[in-house]
Amino acid sequence: MAGCAVSLPARLRGQRLSTLSTHKSSRRRCRPPIPAASPPPHRTSAAACLVPRAAGCNSNGQLGVGDTADVAEPQSLKVARRWAALSMGSSHAAGVTGQGEVYTWGLNDKGQLGSATGPGENKDAPKRMELLVGWNVKAISCGAEHTIAITPEDVITWGSNEYGQCGHGDKAETDWVKPRSIKMLHEQMVTQVICGRYHTLCVTATSQVYAWGRNSSGQLGLGDTADRRGPTLVEGLWALPVQQLAAGEAHSVALTSNGFLFTWGGNEHGQLGL
Repeated sequence: MAGCAVSLPARLRGQRLSTLSTHKSSRRRCRPPIPAASPPPHRTSAAACLVPRAAGCNSNGQLGVGDTADVAEPQSLKVARRWAALSMGSSHAAGVTGQGEVYTWGLNDKGQLGSATGPGENKDAPKRMELLVGWNVKAISCGAEHTIAITPEDVITWGSNEYGQCGHGDKAETDWVKPRSIKMLHEQMVTQVICGRYHTLCVTATSQVYAWGRNSSGQLGLGDTADRRGPTLVEGLWALPVQQLAAGEAHSVALTSNGFLFTWGGNEHGQLGL
Protein backbone atom coordinates (compact mmCIF):
# COMPACT_ATOMS: atom_id res chain seq x y z
CA MET A 1 0.00 0.00 0.00
CA ALA A 2 1.40 3.38 -0.99
CA GLY A 3 2.01 6.02 1.64
CA CYS A 4 3.66 4.16 4.53
CA ALA A 5 7.43 3.90 4.81
CA VAL A 6 8.86 0.48 5.69
CA SER A 7 12.05 0.39 7.76
CA LEU A 8 12.59 -3.39 7.59
CA PRO A 9 12.94 -5.54 4.45
CA ALA A 10 9.58 -6.93 3.34
CA ARG A 11 9.17 -9.70 0.77
CA LEU A 12 7.00 -9.07 -2.25
CA ARG A 13 4.40 -11.64 -3.17
CA GLY A 14 4.03 -12.91 -6.69
CA GLN A 15 6.28 -13.94 -9.54
CA ARG A 16 9.92 -14.71 -8.82
CA LEU A 17 12.61 -12.70 -10.62
CA SER A 18 16.01 -13.56 -12.05
CA THR A 19 17.58 -10.09 -12.15
CA LEU A 20 17.01 -6.45 -11.23
CA SER A 21 16.93 -3.58 -13.68
CA THR A 22 17.30 -0.06 -12.32
CA HIS A 23 16.70 3.42 -13.67
CA LYS A 24 17.80 6.25 -11.45
CA SER A 25 16.05 9.56 -11.29
CA SER A 26 16.90 12.55 -9.16
CA ARG A 27 16.28 16.23 -8.74
CA ARG A 28 18.38 18.02 -11.32
CA ARG A 29 19.53 21.57 -11.46
CA CYS A 30 18.27 22.14 -14.98
CA ARG A 31 15.50 20.58 -17.00
CA PRO A 32 15.75 21.93 -20.55
CA PRO A 33 13.01 21.28 -23.12
CA ILE A 34 13.62 17.88 -24.68
CA PRO A 35 11.97 16.54 -27.85
CA ALA A 36 9.58 13.66 -27.26
CA ALA A 37 11.83 11.25 -29.14
CA SER A 38 14.89 12.08 -27.02
CA PRO A 39 16.09 10.24 -23.89
CA PRO A 40 15.27 11.71 -20.46
CA PRO A 41 17.74 14.16 -18.84
CA HIS A 42 21.25 12.81 -18.21
CA ARG A 43 20.91 9.30 -19.53
CA THR A 44 23.81 7.09 -20.63
CA SER A 45 23.47 3.81 -22.47
CA ALA A 46 26.07 1.24 -23.40
CA ALA A 47 25.99 -1.59 -25.92
CA ALA A 48 27.91 -4.48 -24.36
CA CYS A 49 29.57 -1.82 -22.15
CA LEU A 50 31.86 -0.87 -25.04
CA VAL A 51 30.55 2.29 -26.73
CA PRO A 52 28.46 4.42 -24.35
CA ARG A 53 26.45 7.38 -25.64
CA ALA A 54 24.91 10.17 -23.59
CA ALA A 55 22.18 12.78 -23.93
CA GLY A 56 20.25 15.29 -21.84
CA CYS A 57 21.07 17.96 -19.27
CA ASN A 58 24.79 18.79 -19.32
CA SER A 59 25.23 21.99 -17.31
CA ASN A 60 28.16 20.55 -15.36
CA GLY A 61 29.70 18.40 -18.09
CA GLN A 62 28.10 15.25 -16.66
CA LEU A 63 27.56 13.76 -20.12
CA GLY A 64 31.31 13.57 -20.71
CA VAL A 65 31.12 14.78 -24.32
CA GLY A 66 33.72 17.54 -23.98
CA ASP A 67 31.55 20.61 -23.30
CA THR A 68 28.62 21.77 -21.15
CA ALA A 69 25.95 22.24 -23.82
CA ASP A 70 22.76 20.20 -23.39
CA VAL A 71 22.53 17.28 -25.81
CA ALA A 72 19.26 16.26 -27.50
CA GLU A 73 20.65 13.36 -29.55
CA PRO A 74 22.96 10.74 -27.98
CA GLN A 75 26.66 11.46 -28.44
CA SER A 76 29.76 9.39 -27.76
CA LEU A 77 31.90 10.21 -24.74
CA LYS A 78 34.91 12.44 -25.41
CA VAL A 79 37.35 9.79 -24.22
CA ALA A 80 37.15 6.47 -26.07
CA ARG A 81 37.67 3.50 -23.76
CA ARG A 82 36.42 -0.07 -23.49
CA TRP A 83 34.18 0.44 -20.47
CA ALA A 84 33.39 -2.46 -18.16
CA ALA A 85 31.00 -0.48 -15.92
CA LEU A 86 29.31 2.93 -15.84
CA SER A 87 27.29 4.80 -13.23
CA MET A 88 25.57 8.19 -13.02
CA GLY A 89 24.89 10.46 -10.06
CA SER A 90 22.82 13.65 -10.02
CA SER A 91 25.38 15.71 -11.93
CA HIS A 92 28.46 13.50 -12.18
CA ALA A 93 29.36 10.13 -13.63
CA ALA A 94 32.03 7.46 -13.35
CA GLY A 95 33.28 4.56 -15.41
CA VAL A 96 35.61 1.59 -15.00
CA THR A 97 37.66 0.21 -17.88
CA GLY A 98 38.41 -3.43 -18.53
CA GLN A 99 41.85 -2.77 -17.03
CA GLY A 100 40.38 -1.63 -13.71
CA GLU A 101 41.05 2.08 -14.20
CA VAL A 102 38.49 4.63 -12.98
CA TYR A 103 37.42 7.74 -14.90
CA THR A 104 35.10 10.44 -13.53
CA TRP A 105 33.47 13.53 -14.99
CA GLY A 106 30.85 16.21 -14.27
CA LEU A 107 30.21 18.28 -11.14
CA ASN A 108 32.90 18.24 -8.45
CA ASP A 109 31.60 20.60 -5.76
CA LYS A 110 31.70 17.89 -3.07
CA GLY A 111 34.81 16.06 -4.28
CA GLN A 112 32.70 13.40 -5.98
CA LEU A 113 35.18 13.12 -8.87
CA GLY A 114 38.01 12.06 -6.55
CA SER A 115 40.48 14.49 -8.13
CA ALA A 116 43.94 14.81 -6.62
CA THR A 117 43.43 18.59 -6.64
CA GLY A 118 40.28 18.35 -4.52
CA PRO A 119 36.78 19.76 -5.11
CA GLY A 120 35.78 22.73 -7.21
CA GLU A 121 37.03 21.84 -10.69
CA ASN A 122 34.36 20.25 -12.87
CA LYS A 123 35.27 17.96 -15.78
CA ASP A 124 33.37 17.91 -19.09
CA ALA A 125 35.14 14.76 -20.31
CA PRO A 126 36.19 11.51 -18.59
CA LYS A 127 39.36 12.05 -16.57
CA ARG A 128 41.39 9.17 -15.17
CA MET A 129 41.57 9.06 -11.37
CA GLU A 130 45.30 9.01 -10.77
CA LEU A 131 44.74 8.29 -7.07
CA LEU A 132 43.27 4.88 -7.96
CA VAL A 133 45.80 3.78 -10.56
CA GLY A 134 46.86 0.22 -9.75
CA TRP A 135 43.86 -0.54 -7.50
CA ASN A 136 42.22 -2.87 -10.04
CA VAL A 137 38.68 -1.57 -9.53
CA LYS A 138 35.92 -4.06 -10.42
CA ALA A 139 32.71 -2.03 -10.03
CA ILE A 140 31.54 1.49 -9.29
CA SER A 141 28.37 3.33 -8.24
CA CYS A 142 27.45 7.02 -7.98
CA GLY A 143 25.11 8.60 -5.46
CA ALA A 144 23.83 12.14 -5.75
CA GLU A 145 27.15 13.58 -4.56
CA HIS A 146 29.35 10.63 -3.60
CA THR A 147 31.01 7.71 -5.35
CA ILE A 148 31.95 4.19 -4.28
CA ALA A 149 34.13 1.54 -5.90
CA ILE A 150 35.18 -2.01 -5.07
CA THR A 151 38.45 -3.86 -5.60
CA PRO A 152 39.16 -7.53 -4.84
CA GLU A 153 39.92 -6.55 -1.22
CA ASP A 154 38.54 -3.09 -0.50
CA VAL A 155 35.54 -0.79 -0.71
CA ILE A 156 36.61 2.77 -1.52
CA THR A 157 34.49 5.91 -1.23
CA TRP A 158 34.81 9.65 -1.82
CA GLY A 159 32.64 12.76 -2.10
CA SER A 160 29.84 14.17 0.06
CA ASN A 161 29.57 12.73 3.55
CA GLU A 162 26.74 14.85 4.96
CA TYR A 163 24.77 11.80 6.09
CA GLY A 164 27.71 9.44 6.56
CA GLN A 165 27.23 7.95 3.09
CA CYS A 166 30.99 7.52 2.63
CA GLY A 167 30.90 5.00 5.47
CA HIS A 168 34.06 5.82 7.43
CA GLY A 169 32.32 6.12 10.80
CA ASP A 170 33.41 9.71 11.36
CA LYS A 171 31.09 11.95 13.35
CA ALA A 172 31.86 15.12 11.40
CA GLU A 173 30.05 15.89 8.15
CA THR A 174 33.41 16.23 6.39
CA ASP A 175 33.42 15.47 2.68
CA TRP A 176 36.03 12.94 1.57
CA VAL A 177 37.55 14.64 -1.45
CA LYS A 178 40.13 11.88 -1.91
CA PRO A 179 39.40 8.14 -2.12
CA ARG A 180 39.59 6.22 1.14
CA SER A 181 38.97 2.55 1.86
CA ILE A 182 36.38 1.55 4.47
CA LYS A 183 38.32 -0.28 7.17
CA MET A 184 35.37 -2.34 8.38
CA LEU A 185 34.87 -3.87 4.93
CA HIS A 186 38.52 -4.68 4.21
CA GLU A 187 38.83 -8.27 2.95
CA GLN A 188 35.07 -8.83 3.35
CA MET A 189 34.83 -9.96 -0.29
CA VAL A 190 32.21 -7.40 -1.28
CA THR A 191 30.62 -8.43 -4.57
CA GLN A 192 28.34 -5.44 -5.25
CA VAL A 193 27.96 -1.84 -4.12
CA ILE A 194 25.04 0.43 -4.92
CA CYS A 195 24.29 4.05 -4.07
CA GLY A 196 20.93 5.64 -3.45
CA ARG A 197 20.73 9.42 -3.37
CA TYR A 198 22.37 9.75 0.04
CA HIS A 199 22.70 6.15 1.23
CA THR A 200 24.86 3.18 0.29
CA LEU A 201 24.43 -0.60 0.27
CA CYS A 202 26.76 -3.52 -0.34
CA VAL A 203 26.56 -7.30 -0.33
CA THR A 204 29.37 -9.75 0.36
CA ALA A 205 30.18 -13.14 -1.13
CA THR A 206 28.48 -14.70 1.91
CA SER A 207 25.26 -12.73 1.17
CA GLN A 208 25.62 -10.35 4.11
CA VAL A 209 24.11 -6.94 3.35
CA TYR A 210 25.48 -3.74 4.89
CA ALA A 211 23.88 -0.30 4.73
CA TRP A 212 24.90 3.21 5.76
CA GLY A 213 24.13 6.89 5.15
CA ARG A 214 20.80 8.69 5.22
CA ASN A 215 17.88 6.79 6.72
CA SER A 216 15.04 9.32 6.91
CA SER A 217 12.58 6.89 5.30
CA GLY A 218 14.03 3.66 6.66
CA GLN A 219 15.94 3.06 3.41
CA LEU A 220 18.76 1.32 5.30
CA GLY A 221 16.43 -1.49 6.40
CA LEU A 222 17.51 -1.37 10.05
CA GLY A 223 14.12 -0.99 11.71
CA ASP A 224 14.43 2.72 12.47
CA THR A 225 15.07 6.05 10.75
CA ALA A 226 18.41 7.02 12.32
CA ASP A 227 21.28 7.73 9.94
CA ARG A 228 24.34 5.47 10.07
CA ARG A 229 27.86 6.77 9.43
CA GLY A 230 29.45 3.35 8.95
CA PRO A 231 28.49 -0.04 7.45
CA THR A 232 25.74 -1.67 9.53
CA LEU A 233 24.55 -5.25 9.02
CA VAL A 234 20.97 -5.49 7.74
CA GLU A 235 19.77 -8.20 10.10
CA GLY A 236 16.39 -8.45 8.38
CA LEU A 237 18.18 -10.13 5.46
CA TRP A 238 20.32 -12.41 7.63
CA ALA A 239 20.77 -15.94 6.23
CA LEU A 240 18.98 -15.04 2.99
CA PRO A 241 20.89 -15.72 -0.26
CA VAL A 242 20.99 -12.08 -1.41
CA GLN A 243 22.75 -11.74 -4.75
CA GLN A 244 21.77 -8.32 -6.08
CA LEU A 245 20.87 -4.88 -4.69
CA ALA A 246 19.28 -1.72 -6.07
CA ALA A 247 18.52 1.66 -4.51
CA GLY A 248 16.45 4.72 -5.32
CA GLU A 249 16.35 8.12 -3.69
CA ALA A 250 14.89 6.81 -0.43
CA HIS A 251 14.11 3.13 -0.93
CA SER A 252 16.09 -0.07 -1.45
CA VAL A 253 15.63 -3.48 -3.04
CA ALA A 254 17.31 -6.87 -2.61
CA LEU A 255 16.98 -9.92 -4.86
CA THR A 256 17.82 -13.42 -3.62
CA SER A 257 19.27 -16.24 -5.69
CA ASN A 258 15.96 -18.13 -5.43
CA GLY A 259 14.07 -15.24 -7.02
CA PHE A 260 12.49 -13.50 -4.02
CA LEU A 261 12.39 -9.70 -3.95
CA PHE A 262 12.61 -7.66 -0.73
CA THR A 263 11.91 -3.92 -0.55
CA TRP A 264 12.09 -1.26 2.17
CA GLY A 265 12.20 2.52 2.66
CA GLY A 266 10.01 5.33 1.36
CA ASN A 267 6.71 4.26 -0.18
CA GLU A 268 4.80 7.48 -0.84
CA HIS A 269 4.43 6.59 -4.51
CA GLY A 270 4.05 2.83 -4.06
CA GLN A 271 7.67 2.23 -5.06
CA LEU A 272 7.98 -0.74 -2.68
CA GLY A 273 5.36 -2.71 -4.59
CA LEU A 274 3.73 -3.95 -1.39
